[in-house]
Amino acid sequence: MWVPCFNTGEVLRVLRGGAITDRVSVGDKRAVACQLGGDDGRTLFCCTFDGPPEDLMTGKRLAAIYTARVSIPGDGCNVA
Repeated sequence: MWVPCFNTGEVLRVLRGGAITDRVSVGDKRAVACQLGGDDGRTLFCCTFDGPPEDLMTGKRLAAIYTARVSIPGDGCNVA
């Protein structure tokens, strides 16, 4: 499972039991959400926020989506 870490600016791949196997940095942005997809299920889409936490609900346009290629595809992704 991939998990966004809002305070650290990264997305983690976490196995059952809690072991972290991979980390993807989104730089100085805040990781908000993530999802695997793409043609082969190996594209990690990361929704980020570039502002302080108090600005999350203000409607300011501070979000972006970043992508990263990962080696293990998502289980159940819609792949060809």
